[in-house]
Amino acid sequence: MRYVVGIDPGLSGAIAFLDITKATLFCADMPLKRFGYRSEIDREALGRLFDREDIMHAGLEAAFIIPGTARQRAADEAKGRSRGGSIGQGLKIGQNWGLLDGVLAAHFIPTTVVRALEWKRAINCPTEKSKAIEYATTLMPACKSWWPRQKDDGRAEAAMIAWYIAEEIGIELDDVQPVQELVRHDD
Repeated sequence: MRYVVGIDPGLSGAIAFLDITKATLFCADMPLKRFGYRSEIDREALGRLFDREDIMHAGLEAAFIIPGTARQRAADEAKGRSRGGSIGQGLKIGQNWGLLDGVLAAHFIPTTVVRALEWKRAINCPTEKSKAIEYATTLMPACKSWWPRQKDDGRAEAAMIAWYIAEEIGIELDDVQPVQELVRHDD
């Protein structure tokens, strides 16, 4: 077992594979299928991504949506909760999160569900998404090629979730290097 996986579950999220034996990082954007202006998670591609025997543990960020005013949303986001626009949007977020959780369970991957506020506090990461890239670069400077654009914050957050999970299970990492290919190392 060599990979600790971090998952930022949104449609613009990502999945980060942290190789704890070689201190390398591979990031994949959330696999999507596009239907005109609408997107959804590509179930088959997601299943293939996790169809491997070398994943030790996964960290899946909790995703939930609470309706409310802009002021309430801002207050909740500062506390680590999120509010969103509509009931339909909330249902879609829940469906996508359930799909990710189900794929992990179907592949018998031990999973920790972690709230954003919890993992961010534990590794001293600012709560603002806009600061995620900057902080991920301080933790893993050699890996900044994985998040060159502001819209790559999902990759940065997935990488930090993997980092957090590795620390939680007692693995310390130094000098993590990026890799461009996820190599299969099945046991």
